[in-house]
Amino acid sequence: NQHLTQYPQNQKVFFAPFARAVVDDYMVYCFCYNKEKPTQEPSVVFIREDGEVDILSRNLQNFIFYQLIKRLVAHFHDISFICYGDFYENLRQTLRTHRRYLTEEQAEVLEEIYKREIREYTRKLTSGGCYTFLTLLHEGEEETLLNKYNPLPKETILLKIL
Repeated sequence: NQHLTQYPQNQKVFFAPFARAVVDDYMVYCFCYNKEKPTQEPSVVFIREDGEVDILSRNLQNFIFYQLIKRLVAHFHDISFICYGDFYENLRQTLRTHRRYLTEEQAEVLEEIYKREIREYTRKLTSGGCYTFLTLLHEGEEETLLNKYNPLPKETILLKIL
């Protein structure tokens, strides 16, 4: 994809795209290297079509944990990961293949969550509507786990690249 090589680089950071978002060809995951600290592990960012950059994790290990936690919440319009094959077996196999990239504590947290039953939650929206989703997580647990096991860098660089 030609667009992947068109991200302007600047004096402080270098973007290295490694995956495209499923939703759109112009939304990509990139490693973000700090040119001033070349030995520092790169953070993982998500670059949106409008050029906004979201910092997702401090490193690849935490990004993998982030993605595995995010997979545990399915919205009814996007429940394909629950519908295809044996959901719990798929989770176990995903953890088996990704475990070497996680800390032991991150892997144990996921193993415990994977033992749970799927729950349905409905949240009321400020607009008055409702939002229903399926999850293995308890209310508020996603945010708590991500804050603990995927702490974002204290010095985040807010970027607009396009």
